[in-house]
Amino acid sequence: MVRRAGSGERVAAQEVGETGQYLAGRYDVEVQTLPVTTLRGVEVRGNAATELSVPMPGMLVLSKPKGITTGAIFRLRDGQVEFATDLNPSTAGERLLLQPGQYELVLHPQNATKYNKVQTKRFVIESSQTTKIQF
Repeated sequence: MVRRAGSGERVAAQEVGETGQYLAGRYDVEVQTLPVTTLRGVEVRGNAATELSVPMPGMLVLSKPKGITTGAIFRLRDGQVEFATDLNPSTAGERLLLQPGQYELVLHPQNATKYNKVQTKRFVIESSQTTKIQF
């Protein structure tokens, strides 16, 4: 998604690897990675190509324990916690491509009424590497 910088006005939707023509100026670009990567203030100059790059993702291979039906992954960045994705409640394992960074996984039984039933685990994703987590 390409938006005019600062205004949020949508200019175009463009697939990765596609080229497009834009007026000279500054744009905010959202790349549909997991979690979403936002490049702010990308400068486009007249009669020149502007190439953007995003780090290669890493793979998370997750094995969930029996009875765990809900959960989510959060990215930890600059002292902030950002939602990355919900987990599929109907599977015992998942494979997810995530952008490099530090994350926290939060799992809990669907009918849990107490906080002490929640399980958390921090992990790091590195570009082109596989991280395995088994509870």
